[in-house]
Amino acid sequence: MPRFVLFALLLAGLLSAAASSPAPTRADDNPNPKAKAVKKPIGTWTREASGWTIKFVIKDGEMTIDMKDGDGNSIVCDAEYAVTKDGVLYGTMTKVTKKGIETPADKGDLFSIAFTANDKELTASDLKGTQVNDDARKLIEGVYKKE
Repeated sequence: MPRFVLFALLLAGLLSAAASSPAPTRADDNPNPKAKAVKKPIGTWTREASGWTIKFVIKDGEMTIDMKDGDGNSIVCDAEYAVTKDGVLYGTMTKVTKKGIETPADKGDLFSIAFTANDKELTASDLKGTQVNDDARKLIEGVYKKE
């Protein structure tokens, strides 16, 4: 399916979900004022999978996903992101640099990934996105150690 069709379908789904969502409320209208917002997983997180080293470098509002294999092939994706109160990190790739590998990932691609994190580990699951497939899920989803 052409990429612009996938993007249009994703955008239509997001707009539909936004239209059916309840109106945002002010913080003092929160029915559960003790509920804590999910913190952004700021830091550098690394894991090894299928011969690849995957590193998330997450700063406030921007992140880099750096993937390298043992043969010197790599893909580095810079992205802007945000985090939902339910622990989903979502964003847009702002730059994609490929070396020795062909992948459909490109600037403007959208992605989301559920996460839980503590001081030592980040667990990533439920990867979705414009160009995401099962191979990408197997590579990205899993437990990362904080550097």
